[in-house]
Amino acid sequence: MSSSSTQPSEASSFHTLYTAEYVGGGPINHVAFVLVPPDSSTSTPSTHSATAPPPAPTTCATFDVTGSILAGMVFRIRPSHPWPERDPEYIAGSLRRVGCIAKHDLGRWEAVCRAVEPPGRQVRLNGERIDKGRPLRRCTEWLVEVEERACGEGVVRLH
Repeated sequence: MSSSSTQPSEASSFHTLYTAEYVGGGPINHVAFVLVPPDSSTSTPSTHSATAPPPAPTTCATFDVTGSILAGMVFRIRPSHPWPERDPEYIAGSLRRVGCIAKHDLGRWEAVCRAVEPPGRQVRLNGERIDKGRPLRRCTEWLVEVEERACGEGVVRLH
C-alpha cells in the first residue's frame, strides 16, 4: 500500500486539542480544553498552524474543572459543547492550539485529566486562606498541569 493511500486515514485519526478562555464568575476568567473530532480539517497534526484560526465546527468536547476555591472543584467532561466562538461566554481571540491526540489515545487523555487532582477548597467563607503556605490553585493551574503531564507522557503531540 502506498503512503498516499494511508495518509488520509492517519490524518483522520487525530483529534485537535485547544484551550479556550470563558468569562468567569469574578475577576478571573475560566479556561477549558476544547477537543475537535477527527472529521474536522483542524485535526491533521501538521497542516494547521498555532496562530491561524481553525474552521469552526458546530460542537466540540470540553474538559475542565468547575467550582470555586471556596467549595473546591470537580472534573467535568462536556461531550457536546458549542464551539467556543459560538458560546456567548467565550473570550474572543483566546483559542490556543495545544496539539493533537491520536484517536486511540483518547482514553489515556481522559485518564490524565482525571489523574490531575482538581483544585480543592482553599479559602474559608470569610476569605481567609486555609493553607497560607501554598499558592492558590484554580482552573488555570489545573489546565497547565494536565497539559504538561499529557505532553510529557506523549498523549498530546505538539505537531
